[in-house]
Amino acid sequence: RPFLRTSEFWWQEGHTVHALPEEAQEETLLMLDVYREFCSNVLSIPVFSGQKSDKEKFAGARATYSVEAMMQDGKALQAGTTHNFGTNFSEPFEIRYLDKDGTLKYCHETSWGMSTRLIGAVIMTHGDERGLKLPPLIAPFQAVMLPIAAHKGGVMEKCEEAFTSLKAAGI
Repeated sequence: RPFLRTSEFWWQEGHTVHALPEEAQEETLLMLDVYREFCSNVLSIPVFSGQKSDKEKFAGARATYSVEAMMQDGKALQAGTTHNFGTNFSEPFEIRYLDKDGTLKYCHETSWGMSTRLIGAVIMTHGDERGLKLPPLIAPFQAVMLPIAAHKGGVMEKCEEAFTSLKAAGI
């Protein structure tokens, strides 16, 4: 839980501007799908994705979408968001472009991001009181050593030797 809201010290974030509202909406949904695919297929976290309610959307957004990661305790954790701002920021801040017809027009903006809260999501999804098992795309090499006869002389030394060899090999 320390990686959740109060410790978001790193953000992967993007902003785009578009001439047409349809282009902005397409980009917003594309990034939602990128985040959904990343959480599902790379981090092996079960997620739901979709549009937030008007009450939950980002202030100033025309529409906000999120990827909600499902934790072992049945609670959802917002793992990433995408926003279609339309012209809600370009109009008050006079962000315009010169269209091919020679007129100044307001651009349609998007924003999207994920944070280090995903580290917390990975730990909460794949860990428990017995440890942490990371998905193969995060940790392709995993090793567990169980010394069966740890009380016998030389067993723990051989385990340490094997561990050192694995570590030297980058495993």
